[in-house]
Amino acid sequence: MSEYMNNINPDTNNSLNEGQVIVDSTASENGTGEGGTSYEKTPSPRKPKNLKAGAMVAVAVCVAAALTITGVATNGFGLAGKTSTSTTTASSSDSDSSSRNSGSSSNTVKAAAASATDISETSSLDVSDMFTDRDLAQTWDESKAETITLSDGASSTSADGVTIDGDTITITKEGVYVLSGTLSDGQIIVDCEDEDAKVQLVLNGVTISNDSSAAIYIKSADKTFITTASGTTNTLSMTGSSYEAIDENNNDAVIFAKDDLTLNGEGTLNVTGSTGHGIVCKDDLKVTGGTYNITSPDHALNGKDSVRIAGGTLNLKTTEDGGDGIHSGNDEDDTKGWIYIQDGDITIDAADDGIHSGTEVRIDGGTINVTNSYEGIEGEVINVVDGTINVVSSDDGFNAVGGSTTEASDSKGFGGGMGGGMMDTDENAAMYFYGGTTTVDAGGDGLDSNGYLVVNGGTIYVSGPTDAGNGAIDSGISATINGGIVIAAGAAGMDENFGSDSTQGSIKVQTSSMVTGEVQLLDADGNVLASWTPTKQYSSVVISTAGIEDGSTYTVKTGSESTEVTMDGLIYGESSGMGGFGGGKGGMQGGNGGPGNGGQRPDMNSNGSSDSSDGNSSDSGFGGHGGMTPPDMGSSDDSGSSDNSQRGPRGGRPGSNGSSDSNSSGSTSSDGNL
Repeated sequence: MSEYMNNINPDTNNSLNEGQVIVDSTASENGTGEGGTSYEKTPSPRKPKNLKAGAMVAVAVCVAAALTITGVATNGFGLAGKTSTSTTTASSSDSDSSSRNSGSSSNTVKAAAASATDISETSSLDVSDMFTDRDLAQTWDESKAETITLSDGASSTSADGVTIDGDTITITKEGVYVLSGTLSDGQIIVDCEDEDAKVQLVLNGVTISNDSSAAIYIKSADKTFITTASGTTNTLSMTGSSYEAIDENNNDAVIFAKDDLTLNGEGTLNVTGSTGHGIVCKDDLKVTGGTYNITSPDHALNGKDSVRIAGGTLNLKTTEDGGDGIHSGNDEDDTKGWIYIQDGDITIDAADDGIHSGTEVRIDGGTINVTNSYEGIEGEVINVVDGTINVVSSDDGFNAVGGSTTEASDSKGFGGGMGGGMMDTDENAAMYFYGGTTTVDAGGDGLDSNGYLVVNGGTIYVSGPTDAGNGAIDSGISATINGGIVIAAGAAGMDENFGSDSTQGSIKVQTSSMVTGEVQLLDADGNVLASWTPTKQYSSVVISTAGIEDGSTYTVKTGSESTEVTMDGLIYGESSGMGGFGGGKGGMQGGNGGPGNGGQRPDMNSNGSSDSSDGNSSDSGFGGHGGMTPPDMGSSDDSGSSDNSQRGPRGGRPGSNGSSDSNSSGSTSSDGNL
């Protein structure tokens, strides 16, 4: 439940160097500059991602009911929710004509039912129409090629469709252009009058640097192909401290394209930006071949309408807060902004998200290694069909979250507060696994969906959080398993099991203390049904695999400990308790929250106590919190961050019976900032 518990102090966790100057990333999303000559902006504190949709916490109906029971006035404490659906169209350009083949899909980008077991039910994308033959071709038609030789102050070509002005080379006609040579402070511009023009730039040993703009700027063309010649290494860089306007467009990347862009070939392209993005495309960005080493402060690959990857080797690194490895988002059209990965070898070291989509992330294959990230893979809907995925994140490993959430709207402060279990819920957010092998090492939640989490197949290993405020598995609405193998280990406290609507058995056990070592599931005959060794300490394990049957007895080995389990149904071990609710309503700046109730399970039918036979701990709940001042919903900046997000001290400590801390007062303390 990292949305609530993981950011204890956003001023500390989300700080940004006040002296830092960064490129206006909002302009790269909107495609227009603001103010003319400079695209610098004053940095603002990074949006606390754990506070979804700019709210401090989400409030479910059960919270309002509990507050009513304890006599807390609920006027103005209503539930705000909005539901939206969007239709995604997958389209591609015909490589041999100026017409556009629009293979539309009428599916909606939203969560399907928890029982959905087929990718056609959960994905909006028409994968048969992702790439054209020319996208996938890694060579070029040499019989049609023109040559351009780059040299400082002495570039040359015989092509009719090329003009040279100093070290700026402008291509104005459709064609194939083979480039070689060096420009120490120059630029290639594609600016075709024919809006249906297709231009192919073949990089055949090219080095281009620019001190204040893009090395390659695609201003106008139906589609541009940047193809790296086999056996060559090509280098593009932006070396200055800021991008300067050369026209009405916000040119803020080493490669900046206003129209469709395809990267292919058999060579190597190195892209380095001292500020801004690596590669930005304001339409559809495709990668089908070649090797790419991209380092930039902001997003390495940014396709506004979509990012589609069918092959190639990509090594992506971002260095500033907000910099995603692969990013797609379209604020003006919610049918776009999706990411599709069919194949490829992708390594990401991201200052922010490894992969981030405003709508859907779909992975059908390839190898993806997110070696460092804030959140590993994020989108409103995430579909993992196949491939090998390894994610390391300081917060959530996988995060399914959209813009429509249920959130608190009372501006007076909450009562004693909620425990760690409550979070935003979003009916459109969902995460589905169908195949492949996924390994997650997360500091926050391992698999976190604000809506549905459904495992239909594949192999999933999660080394989850070592703090009790997060869980290896976390769902806002429901978690369901119908097939595959899952071993998810993390700290007890917010640990969640799959639900009773699952068709495959699942076992959750807790250890006596934090342990290390291999997790094994053995049947009554001692056969190992599943095993894996988490990378960190853990005190709770969820394990599910084919062969777990109602009425059968199993042994779960967790390091040196061993637990015998007899199944009574398909699910053993319920999710751990939510935090108790504080007694009184806190004031504007905190107030005195009363004692929290005992930890309570999500079904709201138990006080958190249980006998040892169901695998639950009687002290797994969180006590209530002191009074809370929610974010000022009217003063958030463009990123959704807020400067008014403090709460009073906790009512009860994790694992306690919910009694208030002795120092719980209206003033904030070292543990009272959120």
